[in-house]
Amino acid sequence: MLSKPGPYWVGTGIVLLGLSTAVMGCHSSASRTIKASRVNTAGAAKLVEDGRETVDTMCAKESFATARKGLIVAETGLREDVFLLRDRDSYKPVAYGLGETQRLDALLRGDAEAAGHTEEQAACIRQFAEHLETLIEPLVEADRREREIDTSAFSQADKQAQDDLERESNAKVPH
Repeated sequence: MLSKPGPYWVGTGIVLLGLSTAVMGCHSSASRTIKASRVNTAGAAKLVEDGRETVDTMCAKESFATARKGLIVAETGLREDVFLLRDRDSYKPVAYGLGETQRLDALLRGDAEAAGHTEEQAACIRQFAEHLETLIEPLVEADRREREIDTSAFSQADKQAQDDLERESNAKVPH
């Protein structure tokens, strides 16, 4: 004859079910992000290269302040769209995600140091890279803090469940 589980086991089961659901949810959303970025790697590389060329071209003609106003349509500061850069041919805004913004920042830093640019153009390109870094840093820091919180919450819940199981098994052992 089976007995009904006590309130302790029901509560522990709910906590463990919730934790496993949360962990699986995190992994599935992360895998969706990874899959999406892998699917369009060539498109992302072209987007970043186009952005680099756009900034280089505009910096050859204008100061950073003028080029920034002409090229950056919006700065959303979201992981999905960090900022919108105006396409140099169609003038339509093009969204750059965090990965593309980081790659563009790295390319621009390399361009600023490369030979073949006037000092003014190199300074403008460098300022664009520095500006992109100010958009990237808060997102990367928030992501790091979020991962730390997720990890510590899971570790605490796991330790609590282990302690509860140990207490329950100790309570059942006759002395």
